[in-house]
Amino acid sequence: MRSEAAIAAHETGVDEAVSFADWTSQVDMFADLRDILEIFSPAVFHRSLTDLVGATAPHGSSRFVDLPRRDRRALVRRAVELLRPGRSKDTLHEDLVRAHDLAVAWRSHCSAGGWPVVPDDYDVFVERVGRARHEWDTIAATVAAVTGADDLPEQPWDDLVERLDRLALGVPGSLESSEVSDVDIDVETGGFEALVADLRARGAGPEQIRRDLEFAWWAAAFDAIVTADPTLTEYGALGVAMEEFRTRDDAFAGARIGPLMRAAAERRRSAIARHPDLARDLFSALVEGADASFKEPVARLRAARDKPQARHAR
Repeated sequence: MRSEAAIAAHETGVDEAVSFADWTSQVDMFADLRDILEIFSPAVFHRSLTDLVGATAPHGSSRFVDLPRRDRRALVRRAVELLRPGRSKDTLHEDLVRAHDLAVAWRSHCSAGGWPVVPDDYDVFVERVGRARHEWDTIAATVAAVTGADDLPEQPWDDLVERLDRLALGVPGSLESSEVSDVDIDVETGGFEALVADLRARGAGPEQIRRDLEFAWWAAAFDAIVTADPTLTEYGALGVAMEEFRTRDDAFAGARIGPLMRAAAERRRSAIARHPDLARDLFSALVEGADASFKEPVARLRAARDKPQARHAR
């Protein structure tokens, strides 16, 4: 998403998003912009909309501006001219307010100035940001509890990536994320006798002990999962089934070559028998090669093909 934010900044002129929250705000702005440009022409952003918003506001609203009737009618007419063909005037004021607020938001994201424009890969940005939001909502509470920071989306990209990478190295449930502390247990009665004996026999060091212990933990977890759902052990046969399918499909395709060739030859002989003159002309054209014209034989063939249909229609 960071590279996509850079692409959007290059295409539209907005300031490059410095955080995930900043990028999602820009993508939301692009979404609002595309909706507005379905209602108004791009010229709506080429001028200030304050006077048009005030002129179209209903009497008594907070945005209403007292104007001479002639001036109000001129401004309303100018606002209507900004609508795309076929668009209704019923929500003109509300749509102008949205366009005005969007122009203000655009200026806050585009310090260099410039008119609002939707990036070319807008649909890709929206899809990925939507997926990222959903995933973040799933882990946000856990990440905040582990890191003690509930504002990671507002932090710079580097800080966010660093925090998430560090968490990914120690997924909760693995030894890497577990605090190390001494325990006083009898390893033999706890079921570790065979493992301890093997480690001693191999002269394993602390790192090897840690790796073996983690492997044993995951192996036990896998055994528990398989015990709960024995069908999981059958999934390894999927590759064998696919190979058998490919073998049978190849055999079937090979068996069909002969019948298909015979059927094509029979259809060719039948067509020559029905239209001997056309077949002779076509053969002559093929013999002549590049200098021959195929237009006349093909036209006659089409006419002969369509003639029975015409008689049947009558």
